[in-house]
Amino acid sequence: MLALRGWLSGIYAMPPSLLLAMAMANLTYGLFSFSLAIRRVRPRALIVLLAVANATWAIACGVAALVLASTASMFGLAHLLIEGLLVGALAVVEWRWREQLLRAP
Repeated sequence: MLALRGWLSGIYAMPPSLLLAMAMANLTYGLFSFSLAIRRVRPRALIVLLAVANATWAIACGVAALVLASTASMFGLAHLLIEGLLVGALAVVEWRWREQLLRAP
């Protein structure tokens, strides 16, 4: 998404700056979750932070879809809604399993 934001901006009918922000958020999530995944013991606060951040991002995707509903293409709206649903589902799983996620198997 980071490399293709100019092209995607045309297909999604969304501002390149929004796509840049989305790409940066996805990279940040990937780095943070990977840093947790490679730990043998994970601090509870970081697991909670991950779940809350994912829930917040899911809400942000939904708000962006509502705000852009009249201008974004169906592809752009689908991307926002699907990403929001997936990240929201991750937040629920992370919250429900937060105690089990504290230690690597």
